[in-house]
Parts: sequence; C-alpha cells; structure tokens
Amino acid sequence: MKEILKILIILFIYFFLTYEINAQVPFSLSNSYHLIPSNNSALLNSENLYLIFPDSSVNDFVSLKYQMSKLNFSELAISSVLFGKQVFDDYYLSSGAGYFGFDLMNELNVNLALSRNFGNVGLGVNAQYNRIYFKDFSNENLFIFDLFGKIRFSQVDFGFLLNNINRAHFSNYDKTIPQRAVFSVGFPIFDKVKNDFGAVLLLDYSNAFFYSIKYEPFDWFAMNAIYYSDPQEITAGLSLSPINQLSLNFYTDYNPIFGYDLRFSSTWEF
Repeated sequence: MKEILKILIILFIYFFLTYEINAQVPFSLSNSYHLIPSNNSALLNSENLYLIFPDSSVNDFVSLKYQMSKLNFSELAISSVLFGKQVFDDYYLSSGAGYFGFDLMNELNVNLALSRNFGNVGLGVNAQYNRIYFKDFSNENLFIFDLFGKIRFSQVDFGFLLNNINRAHFSNYDKTIPQRAVFSVGFPIFDKVKNDFGAVLLLDYSNAFFYSIKYEPFDWFAMNAIYYSDPQEITAGLSLSPINQLSLNFYTDYNPIFGYDLRFSSTWEF
C-alpha cells in the first residue's frame, strides 16, 4: 500500500505542475511520447502512431519499445509495441499497445489508426482504448477518438492533431481529460538537417510550443533533439542501423522536476 500511495503522490504532483500536456490522458503514461504531426524530425516513422505519407516511399515496420522508468520511478517502466503497414494503395494502418505498472496499479493502452492520402493531402482517424486499474480501489475504461492530417507544399509539411474529439472523461469529473490540438510545420534547413516547430493548445489549460531537429549524416546513423516549453522537457535521441532493415534507437528524456529517464526501441522494417 505504501508503494501505490507513493506513486499516486508523484503522479499527482507531476500532472498538477505540468497541466497534463505530457500524457494523452491523466495516468496514461504508456502513450505519453510527444507527438509532432508534421513528422520531419523524428528519428524513425515508428516514433509516431499518427502516420501520414503523401508519397509512395513507405516501409512497413514493427517496433518494440521499453522505457526503464517514468518520472524517474522504476515502477512506472513502460513496455510497448507499434506496427505500421500500407494497405491498398492510398491507406496506411498503424496500431500500438502500451503497458506499465504492477499488481497494485497498472494501465493498458491500445491504439488503432487509419490514414488515407489524397495526393499531397493526408487525413486519418485514431481510436484509443485505455484501461486503468487500481487494486481494491477503482477500474476505469475509456475510449478516445482523434483526427489528424498533413499537407505537403514542395518540401514543407503542415500537420495537425485533434485529440479527444469525443470529449471522453473519467466518470467522476468532466474535465479529467483535456481536449488538445497540436499544429506543426516541418521542413529541411540544411543538407541532411530537418526540423519541426509548433504549438500544443489545450482547452481550459495552459498552452505550449515545441521545437525538434534531426541530423542524419549517414543512412545508418541519425540523431535528434526535442524541446517542449510547458512542461519544460528535453529529449535527445540516437538511431543506429547495424544491418539493413534493423534500427536500434536510444533516447534520454530530461524533466527539470523529475530528472532523467531512458528508453530504448528496436525497429524492423520490411
């Protein structure tokens, strides 16, 4: 019981101080990675569930992820898997599942997204299921729906994500899950250097901006960095491809309140 109280206190402080920007729903840490709809500076496509491809150069993939801790708390280690595949000619299907916790407290998150390309315009929808469990306390099941898209003008991409458009919320309070809109612009700035910048708008909460940059000097090596203003957070990533189709990715997330967290993923493209 002391362990679960300790975790609840840490989670409460975190979400109180950061206005819940970092997670899609409160206590939903299994899908709390920052989302950048224009998606120019991601190390790999497997970083992003909300995939839009205005061109035909698409690789299907399976990605396994493991985060050793969250909020510098090892009991909140996160395991997840993401799958992406082009279906028919103009559709892309991606699905992911994430889990964290232990017998006293845990969460399962499942996403299924489908997008379609219309030339240089892409639109998609995402369905998300969350099961949040506290032993001898409560059990909550939530369904959330999102709309996302991207427009490409030459080398410039404009992306958007509208999160929780069905206004899902916990049963005891109607503002427990904010609605969120993310807008971003991505483009190359130098040879082998791409960037994205944008804003996160939360209804009834504070807003934030972000900046992300990627440098890819070789086909087998890339690195990137992401800065978020509120909550202040910096992510640094490194990707290595020792053999064709296989990538190994390492990330460090830094939060000035809770310190460093490490995560790792391996991606197989086919």
